[in-house]
Amino acid sequence: ALFPMLQSLVDADLVTVSTPKLLETLHVYNPNITVLPNYLDEKIWNLRIPTREKDKEQPVTIGYMGGGSHTPDILLIDSVIAELINQYGDRLKIVFWGMEPPQSLRKFPQVEWKRVSTYNYKVFAEFFQTQSADIFIAPLVDNLFNRCKSEIKYLEYSALGAPCVASNIEPYTDVIVNAQNGLLASNLEEWKRHLINLIEDADMRFEIVTNAQATIKSHWLLTNHAQEWIE
Repeated sequence: ALFPMLQSLVDADLVTVSTPKLLETLHVYNPNITVLPNYLDEKIWNLRIPTREKDKEQPVTIGYMGGGSHTPDILLIDSVIAELINQYGDRLKIVFWGMEPPQSLRKFPQVEWKRVSTYNYKVFAEFFQTQSADIFIAPLVDNLFNRCKSEIKYLEYSALGAPCVASNIEPYTDVIVNAQNGLLASNLEEWKRHLINLIEDADMRFEIVTNAQATIKSHWLLTNHAQEWIE
């Protein structure tokens, strides 16, 4: 499949990409290239109002959404997740949407796997908005492929009303101000510290996701940027 993709890239009159890093990487193949960022489409996504209230009898849920190609990203922090499960026991639940949890985590009863069976984005958005978590994670191995990705996962997570801890690399450094509208982790110690802080502090969870949704309303709603495609 790679050759016809490269051929199309070379032959096209205009190439659009979702991130500046992807433009920088592909510019060598075609100089007529422009960035059209991924925004949150309000026709299919609703911003869920964050809440401080949490039934103390219910476990705190950490969620991850992604396809099978993300296994290396989860393996980046699976040891941290295992440590937290051992530390908190039944006070913690881990939910994976899409990819099957790695073997290292399947043994824990606190780990739940929910298959996602559609590649239709609108159908996926409708399904995902019926789900919930108290904290979302977005680990990424630091390589060129991942640095070329967009921040769409952060936008989708924030729409569900929960704060996000993400790897401290592009694309997340382009949208997250650390400890304000999200948390950025550069190593396992930071991943563990950020997640413990969010597990323990409902007010912190509320404040971060409230700021995240304010960021989305200010900069990342499709309605406010639709003219960019015409321009």
